[in-house]
Amino acid sequence: MNYPSHHLSPFLSPKLPSIFRDTVFQLTQEVQCAPELAGSTALGVSASVMQGIADLHLQDGRVFPLTASIIGLAESGGGKSTLLTRLTHPLRGALDDFQRNTKNIVSEAEYGHQKLRAGYAERQHGIDFFEDATVEGLLSNMSGDSRVVACLTDEGSSFFNGRLGRDLSAVIRALDGAAFTHLRAKDTIRAVGDPRLSIVALVQPAAFWKFIKRDGLIAKSSGFLARSLICQPPSNIGFRDWNLAASRSEQKPVILVQRLVELANRQYLASHDGKPSRLALKMSTQAFPVWIEIAQKVEFMLQPGGVLNAIPEFGAKIASHVAKMAALFALIEYDHGIVDLRHIDASRQIMNYFISEHLRLTGPEIQLPPQLRMAQALADYLAKNFERVGVEYWTRRDLMRKGPAALRSSLHMDEAINVLLQTGVVLRCFDA
Repeated sequence: MNYPSHHLSPFLSPKLPSIFRDTVFQLTQEVQCAPELAGSTALGVSASVMQGIADLHLQDGRVFPLTASIIGLAESGGGKSTLLTRLTHPLRGALDDFQRNTKNIVSEAEYGHQKLRAGYAERQHGIDFFEDATVEGLLSNMSGDSRVVACLTDEGSSFFNGRLGRDLSAVIRALDGAAFTHLRAKDTIRAVGDPRLSIVALVQPAAFWKFIKRDGLIAKSSGFLARSLICQPPSNIGFRDWNLAASRSEQKPVILVQRLVELANRQYLASHDGKPSRLALKMSTQAFPVWIEIAQKVEFMLQPGGVLNAIPEFGAKIASHVAKMAALFALIEYDHGIVDLRHIDASRQIMNYFISEHLRLTGPEIQLPPQLRMAQALADYLAKNFERVGVEYWTRRDLMRKGPAALRSSLHMDEAINVLLQTGVVLRCFDA
């Protein structure tokens, strides 16, 4: 494929596996959305399927489930629904067809045993996909029949408007693949062992920031945001080229979806006694020291004065994010179960993007000097009211009478005007 050379998106980098990179480019063209949104969603959907197929086993004994929590912020009309539909509908359809046709690919003598396996797989390996589910609904389902669950929603209002804060501890344990207990209806407590949960929540910024305002402290301190990869790419509404968008009849199958279905179906057939045998991925002897070096650099940047000291919760999870993402790339590109250097390099590059987004979106607000804050308030007022009022200039007296309340003193007004004059935002007019 010919990629635009001027585009700096990390999701179109030559370092990425070609299947993943080509998928991001295809979705970007067809949906006319930002490649960062397409790439983040593709990562989350990949994890939703791969979490039931494989785990990453490190040389030091640690085991990482291939789960993911992706939060993509985009305004209405940004392509969230179309993007998720292109990735999930054919995926669910293909997996459902495979499970329905299982009895046609085994001998009649094996059918009874295979039927038992298929019944289990409909819940365990086939994955339960949920749209617009509340957290309570997800956990209730996991404490019932299913252990592998994916929440894929293009309008995450149900997810973030619910009582997420109350159930965050269970969500976090499920994202980590750790056992948890859940209080179900009629006050019955169910233990859930070896769970797998992945989340892809594409949501309008207003709904997400409302959640942060309400439960942000809990979300940060509990580790939910630390386990989430968040992005809010600039909107391309108004700059989209619809000549490049493919009509429904012209849309080609998404190559990543075909690959995920292939891997899921083959691993399903390899299961025994109704229990899918997860692959145990390993890091190569060259990749593991590089991953350790990344973890050490992260620790250094978490020290006081370091870049990541502003987001310590997320910083502490960066190494695990890199490892899990590299394992996803290894499965997508090959299936020999080895995570090598190129997968670590690709994962590290994309993590740099998510680190910058976390710093920008969840880090502490930059404290501007009072003069700059007042100048910004005055500039916002002028930009908002200039065309509405329809005058060619404002007098200082008018601004003192009608401008922002915080600037209705001579000292504050003069300081704000001087900053705007020095930066060229406004020009001084000398006539009456």
